Amino acid sequence: MIKYVQSKNEFPIVSDASKKARMVFLIDATGSMSILFAQLKVILPQIFGDVYDTLKAKKFKGSLEIQIALYRNYNSNANKLLEISTFDNTGNSLR
Repeated sequence: MIKYVQSKNEFPIVSDASKKARMVFLIDATGSMSILFAQLKVILPQIFGDVYDTLKAKKFKGSLEIQIALYRNYNSNANKLLEISTFDNTGNSLR
């Protein structure tokens, strides 16, 4: 899958080390997706690794920050309906 995505996308060349790339994962965490959501938790670290490898191969010289946002069923508690992590380049807030 990652090779297909790579073939369809041209990553920008960034030579300034102060540049940041930001990526947001929007995840459907509704009840109907519970089986896939469980699988996603297992493969998400691999996805992050593939993104890292792709940026490294493209000689990306900036930093990558990732944010995860997930939404739940409309009848969830208001504070759980939409959860959003901060942008993070260490993975600490994404656990």
